[in-house]
Amino acid sequence: MEKQPTDVSPQLVFPAFLQRPIGGGISILQSLLNKALVWDFLTLMFFQLSGCLSIAAVAILAFFKNMGHSFSRDKSESDDADSDQAIECVDGNVHRITSKEDWDQKLSEAKRSGRIVIANFSATWCDSCRMIAPFYCELSEKHPLMFLLIDIDETDLSMSWDIRATPTFFFLKDGQQIDKLVGANKQELQKKITAPSSFQVAYLSLGNFLNMGHCFSKDKSGNTDSDQAVELVGGNVHRVTSKEDWDQKLSEAKRDGKIVIANFSATWCGPCRMLAPFYCELSEKHPSLMFLLIDVDELTDFSTSWDIKATPTFFFLKDGQQIDKLVGANKPELQKKITAVIDSMGN
Repeated sequence: MEKQPTDVSPQLVFPAFLQRPIGGGISILQSLLNKALVWDFLTLMFFQLSGCLSIAAVAILAFFKNMGHSFSRDKSESDDADSDQAIECVDGNVHRITSKEDWDQKLSEAKRSGRIVIANFSATWCDSCRMIAPFYCELSEKHPLMFLLIDIDETDLSMSWDIRATPTFFFLKDGQQIDKLVGANKQELQKKITAPSSFQVAYLSLGNFLNMGHCFSKDKSGNTDSDQAVELVGGNVHRVTSKEDWDQKLSEAKRDGKIVIANFSATWCGPCRMLAPFYCELSEKHPSLMFLLIDVDELTDFSTSWDIKATPTFFFLKDGQQIDKLVGANKPELQKKITAVIDSMGN
C-alpha cells in the first residue's frame, strides 16, 4: 500500500541568513497591527459611550418635560407676555405677588391668621404653568390656605428662592419652607395639600376651624350693608358701639348678678349671620343672662385687645372676668355652654 502525502500546500522557505531579520520584522508588524486594533477599539468605544450619554441626556430632559417643567423661555415665543396669558394664571382666591413688599404683607397676613402659604413661582410663557393654572385656582377655592402666584419675570424673588424650573411650589408656615414641589404634577400637588404630612397638622386644624363655622378674613367680594347689620341684632341682644358702652353694660351685669355673653362678630362673616337668629332666640329664652354683640370692624382696637383671630368668638364673663370661651358658629356647643353657665348660677 502506498503512503498518502500529509501536506501538499506550498511552503515559503527563506535562507538561513534571512530568517532572523524577516522574522523580527514580522513580529514588529504584528505588534503595530495589534496596537492599531486596540486604538480603533478604544476610539469606537469612546464614540459609543458618547452616544449613550447623549441619548441618556435627551431621555432625562424628556422625562422632566413630561413631568411638566420649563427650564427657560422658548426663543420662538415673543418676549412680551400678553395680558390673556397673565389672566389665565390668576383666578379664584389666588393672590398675585408683584413686589417684595406685597410678598412680605401676604406672609404677615398668613402668619397672623395661622394659614399655610402655597407660593407658585410661574411664568406666562411656560406651557406647563398655564396648563396647571386652572387647577391651582380650583384648589384655592376648596382649601383654606393662602395661594400666591409669583411671576418670575416680574419680581426678583425667584432669584432669592433659587428657582431653576417652572412651576415651582413652596409650602410655607410662618414664612419658613416646610415642603416643595417642582413641576406641573396635579396628582402630587393635590396629594401634598390633602394628604396628612408634616405640615398638614396645621392645615387639618385650619380645616376643622372652617368646618366649625369660622371666618378668618373679610371676603373681598362682600360689602357691609345695613341689612346685614340688622340681621346680627335682635331679641334681647345689645349692640356694643364703644368702649364706654362696653363698660356700662358690664357694670349693669355685675349690679344685676348676670353672666355676660359677648359675641365678637362681623357683618361680612357668613357663619356669623347664620348663627345670629339662634343667638337672638337664646337671648329671649334666657333673660337672666346678658347677650352682647361687638362688630369687629366697628371696634377694631377693642377686638384686638381681646385677641380675636376668628369670628364669631363668644366670651362668657362673670363680674367682668372671663370664665369660658367658644370660637365658631357651633349651635350645639353654644347651647351646651349656656346651659352649664345657668346651672352654675343656680348652685
